[in-house]
Amino acid sequence: MVYHLIKLQEFAFAWTEEEKGKFSLDYFDPVVIPIVKYIPWSLKNIPIPPGIFPRVVEIIKSKIAAGVYEPSNSSYRSHWFCVLKKDGKLLYLVHNLQPLNAIVVKDAGLPLIVEQYAELFGA
Repeated sequence: MVYHLIKLQEFAFAWTEEEKGKFSLDYFDPVVIPIVKYIPWSLKNIPIPPGIFPRVVEIIKSKIAAGVYEPSNSSYRSHWFCVLKKDGKLLYLVHNLQPLNAIVVKDAGLPLIVEQYAELFGA
């Protein structure tokens, strides 16, 4: 499947939020992440500066519309913050998942060997 996707894209992978979507449950089971016993966390967020607040709201609305974010009444809340990219215009939301990383059982499997895929497409 990776080979097929790379051949379709040819030169680069780039998507808008609306184009990203999700893997179809017809083909992929939901990912289950094993975790250790823990207490839920609710971390207070850093306030959003008033000057970028409307842009942050638009980013969040676009992620909701694209299905990236969905409503939740979870007892968890992690920090997130905004980063202005080098061009001084683009704004990205960054989620601090360190509390989640602390409770996730580390996978003993080896990471994907990217070189094997890259060699298939070498000129």
